[in-house]
Amino acid sequence: MDGLLKTVNEIENENEFSFKNFFVPLTTFKAITWIVIIGIIVYANMLFNGFVLDDKTYIILNPDLHTLNLLTLIKENIFNSNVTGQYDPIAAIYFAYIYSMTSDSQFLYHFFQVTMHVTNACLFFLVLKKVIDKKTSFFLSLIFLIHPIQTEAVSYIAATGVVLFFLFGILALLLTINNKLNTKRIILINILLVLSLLTKETGILFLFIVLSYHFIFQKGKRILFIILGFIDIAIYLFMRFVSTYVCFDGQIEKDSFRPNFSKPFAGSLVIGASVTC
Repeated sequence: MDGLLKTVNEIENENEFSFKNFFVPLTTFKAITWIVIIGIIVYANMLFNGFVLDDKTYIILNPDLHTLNLLTLIKENIFNSNVTGQYDPIAAIYFAYIYSMTSDSQFLYHFFQVTMHVTNACLFFLVLKKVIDKKTSFFLSLIFLIHPIQTEAVSYIAATGVVLFFLFGILALLLTINNKLNTKRIILINILLVLSLLTKETGILFLFIVLSYHFIFQKGKRILFIILGFIDIAIYLFMRFVSTYVCFDGQIEKDSFRPNFSKPFAGSLVIGASVTC
């Protein structure tokens, strides 16, 4: 009789609802699910924000983005400018592609932006859990997801390049720390690193991280990745200087500062300036 009562009590305890069951034991599936849920809760209100500040200059008032012309998008424009010294052609292509689908409807811009940020947090968790314990990885990923420093990158459409370059870079890093590297995966890693670098110059950090990882943990392939790293940088420099000639730190000659009305978008005043490297 006592055994029967004990069995009944155990069944009742198992059927009792406990919020703890959603976290313990913390599996990869549970962690990613919670990252997605929390990301949606925190950033859902941004989906209906309008175009503000630089959003209008870079997208709405920029005719270079209104046609999906790859040659125009990798040449000098507001994203690839000697005035600012930036060369971000992948960001320009991304915005042009979104504009071709939705024109000036801000919802889709914000939707992809938030989706990429939440995805980045999930990928960040997958990378961390390979080097530290799962609970700490989950906690750090949540900080990455909702930290106030991410506000601009997630809420301002013109700042989408930040989450986009991180997406390419973190994917390359995740593939790198997988011990089963083959030729196709190595090629894919380097393509992602080049895309990250061409989205935002900060992508160079992922190249250094990947090379450092091979120096420390995979010494057998470090020569190969050093060579490929130089090739990645060479591709970036070729596109920047040979095909477009955008300086790292363009300087405007004050005496030759003249407005250029041949490109009718906000910012044409500075694009028309004479620049020297």
